[in-house]
Amino acid sequence: MLLVVLGLSTQSVQASDNLSNCRLQNDVGNIIMNSQEFLKYLETGSGANTVLRLERSLKDPGVSGLLQRLIDNGHKNLAAQLQSFVKQQRQLVFSHEKSGRRTTAATALDMRVKGQLSSLSRRNTALPCRAPAGAGGHNSVSGRSVAQSLLESGVLYFFGIILVVGGLAAGGMAWWSQVSMRRAKRYSCMIPCSVVGAEGRQAAVIVDLSRAGAIVDLKKSIAQGEEVELNFLGETATGRVVRNKNGSITLNFLTMLNTAVIDKALFDEPETGLVLAGK
Repeated sequence: MLLVVLGLSTQSVQASDNLSNCRLQNDVGNIIMNSQEFLKYLETGSGANTVLRLERSLKDPGVSGLLQRLIDNGHKNLAAQLQSFVKQQRQLVFSHEKSGRRTTAATALDMRVKGQLSSLSRRNTALPCRAPAGAGGHNSVSGRSVAQSLLESGVLYFFGIILVVGGLAAGGMAWWSQVSMRRAKRYSCMIPCSVVGAEGRQAAVIVDLSRAGAIVDLKKSIAQGEEVELNFLGETATGRVVRNKNGSITLNFLTMLNTAVIDKALFDEPETGLVLAGK
């Protein structure tokens, strides 16, 4: 019985390590994919929304956490290469914001970004993310499916319980989040801001603000359902357009604003943001 338990434990650890590597490979792959699409946009001018997607994927603490996870799992060389690449991509995004697409495309060519991207992709593909080795010690997939192997080791049963409990917790959190968003106090105001969408950045004015969302007046319409970035008074919030009417858009923030941000926007900056009334 002890040997069976030890065997199941070993298989569970191996499956867990494999799952960690696969997640790392996927997270690094997302940065690679967004960078590839960004380079394609620089070359062709098609797909300006790729800039916003790349900016998000390069933000901390997500990148710092990914680098630490790579190091913790024994992939220091990949972590070092990714860190250098991320720094380079941030420079290109900054160059695009200040100098435009064509200048940035020339800079990317001088920096030989494509070659570095190919090298990073090869190293990421080499991460040990694969099915359990077959009989005889060969690195081939056994006749049984990966799911069957995991089921027999008890890993899927264990993760199934986690998913059920996690699903219930997530459902409760989502319900409470909706309740909190509906109860969030709204303030009429006049706060200068900028909105970054699929077609680029434009100046705008926040006329209604709460922790859950905002109403923004702007010149160029943005389609309902589009995800945008709202920048105001040194703060940044990401939201989805839920309404578009008469030169105004209504945003639902993907993450509720901290009360300190509301205080800063509405009460600590009287020279730049005028609060009219609470609702």
